[in-house]
Amino acid sequence: MLDFIIAAISSNTNSFGLNQFVFVAQTGEAWTGLANKIYCRHKQGDVLALPEDRGIGLSQHGFECPDQIPEPAPQNVVAEVWG
Repeated sequence: MLDFIIAAISSNTNSFGLNQFVFVAQTGEAWTGLANKIYCRHKQGDVLALPEDRGIGLSQHGFECPDQIPEPAPQNVVAEVWG
């Protein structure tokens, strides 16, 4: 398991009404997932523990279309997100 913080949530939605959530780990690993922020129980700043298969872990937390961001987050971004 690896902890990820919800670093950002888009203010706009896609054609299905879903917002994009961005998840960042202290290692710099980053993922995105989609959910309707009106109905999603997770908020910006929440920490989610995700298993080795991050895509399945995000799906289990109610996020659709999980996708890994190919490049790790820059260290200054990780430092800001994790404070």
